[in-house]
Amino acid sequence: MIRNKSLSICIMAAVFLCMTLNCGCTNGELKSLNSTITMSISDLPESYYQLSKSSRKDLDVVVVLKPTEDYSDNNSAVFRLNEANVFSGKEYVTPSDYYVKSVDVVPDVSVPFGSNCTEDRSPIISAGRNNNTDFVLPIQEYQLYQAKPEILNEKSFSHKIQINDQIYNIEELFDKFTFNMDSPFESTMIQKKYNSYSCNEIKGLFVITAADDNTNKPVGVEINDSNIKLWGGMTAGDHITKLTNSKNGCIGTPSYCKGSPIVGLGHDGTTFVFVDPHSEAALQAKISTEDRTIASISYVVN
Repeated sequence: MIRNKSLSICIMAAVFLCMTLNCGCTNGELKSLNSTITMSISDLPESYYQLSKSSRKDLDVVVVLKPTEDYSDNNSAVFRLNEANVFSGKEYVTPSDYYVKSVDVVPDVSVPFGSNCTEDRSPIISAGRNNNTDFVLPIQEYQLYQAKPEILNEKSFSHKIQINDQIYNIEELFDKFTFNMDSPFESTMIQKKYNSYSCNEIKGLFVITAADDNTNKPVGVEINDSNIKLWGGMTAGDHITKLTNSKNGCIGTPSYCKGSPIVGLGHDGTTFVFVDPHSEAALQAKISTEDRTIASISYVVN
């Protein structure tokens, strides 16, 4: 009788363990493990203190930690560090090893600092049961480059691009830098499908290829950083009028827009689309949901 009772308990424990592994921990179960990671920033760069008080108040450093082993109950941990929490936050996690997947400074993409402590540059952060692990995120200040006269004077829908302080042709970027070719991002522009690949050396640079072209010929770029510029110096972080102003905008009136017609008031995102009437080139500018700045630019020249 005692033996059968012990066997039943073992079976019930095994079933519970299988359910946990297959279904993941609930919030209560996760907290009961009492495994936490405290993420903080101890030394903010001088460029942060040069921002206006309102900009500092609205700025968030968003850090994503991902488990090194992707079990069903191992979820990524997201930290949002800002002035309100003195750039320190604690999250409950499944006991495991983690690495820094990404670091984003939002909403202003032109803020000249961030962290290179991501992906293969990240140390392993071990979280154990009934234990808190402290991790101080290293911050690096970036140099901001001004638009060169050559890129400022380029004609609309030019194939030139300025990256940091150098100017290239879009078609030669695969020869100049290395890209993560194993993990393309799929997208659609002007009813065509594309793949984009993130650059390993340049923050915020993606090269676009046609989805149906096995030769991986570059046909465009995606820009998510202000140190990458197209003709007229346009870049991520610019005010939308840098593109659309009727007198001195880089393009002028959009061909059409996607998403909410109300820009910058917290509604669904808006994307302005500009199509070159003389070629198949097209540019998409995604506008931030909170203001009228350009969150990212996608441009195809084919």
